[in-house]
Amino acid sequence: MNAKEQKITESLLDEIANKIVEHFHPDQIILFGSHAYGDPKTDSDLDLLVIMDTDLRPTARSAAVARICRPKYFAMDIVVRTPEEIQTHLQNFDPFLEEIFKLGRTLYKSAG
Repeated sequence: MNAKEQKITESLLDEIANKIVEHFHPDQIILFGSHAYGDPKTDSDLDLLVIMDTDLRPTARSAAVARICRPKYFAMDIVVRTPEEIQTHLQNFDPFLEEIFKLGRTLYKSAG
């Protein structure tokens, strides 16, 4: 099965979010990009912003989260930021994060 054959459904989004929560206990998971904005194409990847405390370097963070989301048969773009990084970037009016928070869809938000 290739990326174009796997349909991204609500249950699949729930499964991915649950795996991330179980392994990393993030503050928040936000779906962004075409799947959140309602216009995915057959070759659209799945875009996630994961906000969590971590000491890992940015590329290692994304790789760690991607590893637990496998096996999946579609492309994923996972951005992992700490709460402090989010705050700093939003204070500096980062258009990428502003768009995610404005148009993205929250898949998970911790109670605490």
